[in-house]
Amino acid sequence: MTSSEGEGVSGRIAVGPEPGYDVVVGRGLLGTIPYIVEELLAGRSLAVVSDSNVMPLHGGSVAAALRSAGRR
Repeated sequence: MTSSEGEGVSGRIAVGPEPGYDVVVGRGLLGTIPYIVEELLAGRSLAVVSDSNVMPLHGGSVAAALRSAGRR
């Protein structure tokens, strides 16, 4: 995935016999969250995973981008 905001890599993480889940990782992806949600996750659930260092810095931006993409 490439955008004017940044570049990222997406893939599927396998979890035992379960189908697994998709992840998107990369620099500068905050501006692409609405695109990622619309194109890759339409109609599917999602979770944001972070830590105590990153969440205070970017959690608000991620939440705002998810709301702009119609997610709560």
